[in-house]
Amino acid sequence: MQSTSQVGYYVNSMISSHSESKGHHLLRRYRYGSFVNAGSSFLFFLITVFSATPAKASTDTTVFVLHGMGRTSFSMTPLSIALSKRGYRVVNWRYSSRGETVTSLSAKLHSDVLDEASDTTTSAICFVGHSLGGIVVRHMLATEYIPKARRLVMLAPPNQGSQSANRYSRSTSYFLTPMAELGTDTSSFVRNIPKIPEYIEVGIIAASADGKVTIENTYLPEQRDHIVVKAYHTFIMSNQETITQTIEFIESGSFRHK
Repeated sequence: MQSTSQVGYYVNSMISSHSESKGHHLLRRYRYGSFVNAGSSFLFFLITVFSATPAKASTDTTVFVLHGMGRTSFSMTPLSIALSKRGYRVVNWRYSSRGETVTSLSAKLHSDVLDEASDTTTSAICFVGHSLGGIVVRHMLATEYIPKARRLVMLAPPNQGSQSANRYSRSTSYFLTPMAELGTDTSSFVRNIPKIPEYIEVGIIAASADGKVTIENTYLPEQRDHIVVKAYHTFIMSNQETITQTIEFIESGSFRHK
């Protein structure tokens, strides 16, 4: 068994290698000290990195991964590692939920995605977004043409709004600006985003015990597939079934239904 420092270096190098080889600023380096020393998180980390699942060579496909509101890119680390193990180039894209709207975040993401699409070694671009992260990607794909865009997996997305946004938008708008755009009212911003083009396949993973977004409010008319996993909203992106199903959709365009 490798030491904690060796494991941290291994994963840091694995996720950052694409960024270094292309000179991009997109892929961030992380310190894994607190993560690997966090009890159950460390166990999950080891299982994810050293599982017997064979890697699939997909080095011509880049996957942009986006965290949820008020979170950091660190929350998407287990999923990013699993995707990297499968051979994908992973961009764990981070943003601030303060002082930004869905539209402004979408524009910033669009700029970085176009930069990635301009690389001749990239043949396809896919996306995975947790909660608000999925809404940001949805808005970008619906309002901008993205060369090489193929698939999007949305994790617990408030596509038809969130009851939590209804309740807390006024009290949290100062430090969680997009909250006001995620209400369930028919006039809310999130419910009036145009449809994603048909050539982009959308898969949605809802949480059975979400607590913030009802399963019904995760649906989109243009979705290709939808599945519910046993998870909570806050931790759905670290759920093993979520990770497995996300990879399944990125590779096949559908989930594996039992």
